[in-house]
Amino acid sequence: MKDNPKIKVYNPTWSQEEEETIDAGKIEALKGNPFLYNPLTSPYIINSIEDYRIKYKKDFQSFGSLVRNATFSRRKRRKIAKKAFIAWDKDVKKAQETRVVESMSVVETSSDIGIKKFSGKMIAFLIFSLLLMVFIICISNGFFTYTFGGEFFQRMRVIIVSGFENYSWIKIVMDSSIYVIIITLIYSSFYNMVLKDFQKSNSYAQELLEKSTRILDKEYEKKIKKAEKYYLSSVMKKNYTFAPYSMTQVCEGKVNKQSIEKISQTVIDKSKKFKSNKFIYVMTKNILIIVSFIIIFGIVSYVLYEVVKNLIF
Repeated sequence: MKDNPKIKVYNPTWSQEEEETIDAGKIEALKGNPFLYNPLTSPYIINSIEDYRIKYKKDFQSFGSLVRNATFSRRKRRKIAKKAFIAWDKDVKKAQETRVVESMSVVETSSDIGIKKFSGKMIAFLIFSLLLMVFIICISNGFFTYTFGGEFFQRMRVIIVSGFENYSWIKIVMDSSIYVIIITLIYSSFYNMVLKDFQKSNSYAQELLEKSTRILDKEYEKKIKKAEKYYLSSVMKKNYTFAPYSMTQVCEGKVNKQSIEKISQTVIDKSKKFKSNKFIYVMTKNILIIVSFIIIFGIVSYVLYEVVKNLIF
C-alpha cells in the first residue's frame, strides 16, 4: 500500500536552501561514500548519512530526501535504501582491496633491498683467521718459545723471522692484518645489526598493516550492516519519526585509510634512506672482505712456503 501523497516530505538534515548555498566541492564530496568519510581529514563537516547523494533516475539526490519521500511507497523507499547500501558496500570493498594490494606492495618492495648479511661462515672464517694471525705473530716474537720452551717453537721462530728479514714489508702486513680483521669483524656486527633492524622494522610494519587492515575491515562490515539494518527497518514505518543516522556511527575511526597510508609512507621513507646508503654499506663490506682475504692468503701462503722450504729442503 502506498503512503498518503499529501504527507509533506520530511528530511531534517536537508533543505532546498542548503542545496542552493552549498559549495560545489561539498556536493561532489557528498556523492562519495559515507563509510569512507574521515572528519579529521575532510575539509567538509557532514552530520548525517542522509546528506550523501545517491544516483536516482540519472540524477543525484540526497539519500535522506529519497528514503523520507512521502510520495514513495514504503517498499520503494526500502528498495532505494537497499540499493544504496549495496553500492556503498561494493565501493568500500573495492577500496579495501586496493588498499591491501598497495600496502603489501609497499612492504614487499621495501623488503627487496638486495643486500645480504655477513654469513655465519664468513664471521667464523674471520675469527679463525684472526686466531691464526695471532698464532703466527706469537711464534715470530718468541712468545711460545718463552712460555712453553721446546725446540719446535724455537725452530719455527727462526724460520719465520729469517723469512721476514728477506721481505721486511711482510711483517708489517702481518701486524696490520690483525687490525684489518678486527675492523672487519666489528663492521660485520654493525652491518648485520643495521640490516636486522631494517628487516625487523619492515616485519613490524607488515604486521601492523595487516592488523590495521583487519580492524578496519571489521569496523566497515559492522557499521554498514548496522546502518543498513536501521534504514531497511525504519523506512517500513508509517511515520517519519526515526532519527537520521549520524556520521559518527559510520565514519572512519582511529584506524583509517590515512593511518594505514601513514604506516606505508613510514616504511617507504625508511626504505629510501636505507637504500640511499646501500652503496656505501655494500662497498665497505666488499672492500674489507677482499682486503682481509688478500692479507690472510698472502701471509699464510708465505709462512707455509718458508716452513716447507726450510723443513724439507
